[in-house]
Amino acid sequence: MLGYFAKSAVELKSVGKYTDLIKKMVEEMKNDATFKELYVQPNFVGSSYENLKVGNPDEFDINLELKLPISDSDIEIETLTTEPGFAKIKLDDVNKIIHQHVTLEVRKKIESWLERGYIRWDKILQWFQGIVDKAMNKVDWSPNMTVKRSTPGPAMTLNVTYVVTHKKKFSVDLVPVFTYGCNKWPSEPLRQLNDIPREIDLGILKWCVVPKGPKNSMAPNLEWRMSFYPFEKEILKDLGNMNPVIKIMKLLRDRKNWVNLSSYYIKTLFLWEQEKQEPEFWKSNTKGYLFMHMLNRLVDCLKKEKIDFFWDQRSNLIANLKSEISNRHGEVEKIQAKLKKALVLSDKEERTKEFEKIFKPSQSKPQQELLQEEEEEDEDIYEDEDLYWPRERYSYQTTQLYGETSSGVMAETDTNSTWMGVAAGVGALVVLGGALAYAITRRHNNNNNN
Repeated sequence: MLGYFAKSAVELKSVGKYTDLIKKMVEEMKNDATFKELYVQPNFVGSSYENLKVGNPDEFDINLELKLPISDSDIEIETLTTEPGFAKIKLDDVNKIIHQHVTLEVRKKIESWLERGYIRWDKILQWFQGIVDKAMNKVDWSPNMTVKRSTPGPAMTLNVTYVVTHKKKFSVDLVPVFTYGCNKWPSEPLRQLNDIPREIDLGILKWCVVPKGPKNSMAPNLEWRMSFYPFEKEILKDLGNMNPVIKIMKLLRDRKNWVNLSSYYIKTLFLWEQEKQEPEFWKSNTKGYLFMHMLNRLVDCLKKEKIDFFWDQRSNLIANLKSEISNRHGEVEKIQAKLKKALVLSDKEERTKEFEKIFKPSQSKPQQELLQEEEEEDEDIYEDEDLYWPRERYSYQTTQLYGETSSGVMAETDTNSTWMGVAAGVGALVVLGGALAYAITRRHNNNNNN
C-alpha cells in the first residue's frame, strides 16, 4: 500500500477495482433509454484523484457527465434569481429545441423533469436512483464481495465489502451532473474567466451543476449547486509544498474530530491564499512555515465565522455551521502555540513526543476506530518513498517566525522530514523517531561572517 504522500490516484492499484465496477454499472445503466441518450463519460473528482486523500484511498467520487440532446445556445443558465453559488437551468419550449433524433420515450422523460421550464434536480435524482438500483440487481458481482447502495446527499454510494470478513473494501459515490463549457459561463457576480488568478487552458475545462439545492431558497428543487472542480484542480496544480500542507491540515482535522470542517472548506482556504501569493511562495517556503501560515488563515476565518465561496463571495460556506464552530478558533490557537514550542526544541526525541501529543486523536471517536486508523497509518508509512526527502535550504521566513533559542542558536525545523512525520501518523512518529523529526541548526551571527 502507499502512504499519505502517495502518487496520483490514477496510479493506485485500487483504481482498477473501482473502475471495473463503474464499467459494469454504466453498461447496465445504458439499458435505460434516457441514460443512454444523455450519458457522456465519467469524471473522476475528489481527494483520492487529486492526491489529497489522507490515509488509504478507499473512497472514490465520480461524476457521471450528462448532456441534454439540446444545443447549448438553447439552454439558459440563471444565477441572478438564485441563492449565491447556485443556478437554474431553463429550457424554453423543449419540444422545439430538442434534437430531432430523440425518441418519444426520452422526450417525455425530459419533459417530466420540468417545472415552468426549469429542470428539477430532485426529479433527476429520483430517476437516477431507479436506474442505479436496476443495474445493481443485474450486474454479475464477484462472489467474494457484496455491493450495497446508500444515498448521502446527491450521491448514490456503492459500498463494497468482503463477504467473509465483512470488512469494508472501498466505496464509490456516483453523482449525475450536467456539464458546460466556458461558452456557458454564468454571469456576474460570479467570478468571471478573466479574473481567474492563474493562466490555465480554458478550452478543455468544463464546469457542472450538481443536484443539490440551497437550504434557504423559495424554490430549492430548481436551484442546482455549481461546481468548478476542474478549474480548481488547475489553479492549485504544481504549487510546490501546497499539497502536503493540505494533507497535514486534513490529518489534524481528522485527529481532532472536526467533523464540520469539510475537505472543500480547507481547499477553499488554499484557493484564496494562492490568489494572494506568487507561485514561488509555495515552492521556496518549508512545509512547517506554510502549515503555520495556513493555520493562521483558518483561525481568521473561524473568528469571522466565514469562509467565502471562491467563485462567489456572496456565499459563506460555513454560514449554517456557526453554532458548531463558534469556539473552534480557540482550540486551533492552542494547537498553534504548542506547535511553535515543539518546533524549536533541539532534542529530536522530545520534539517527536510533543508532536505525538499534539496530533493525538480525539477520544470522541470510538477506540476501535482510532486503533484501526493508527494501524493503517503505520503500515502505509514504511512504504512511502517520499518520506525521506533531502534537506531544504535555510528559510529566513522560518527564522523570522520562530526567532532565537536561549542559546543563541537558530533552530529551524526541516519540514521535509518533521512535517512528513506529522502526516505519517502518531504511531509512525514514535517508531521512526529521528527520520521523522530532523532539525537543522544554524548559528545566528548577525552578519559577522560578511
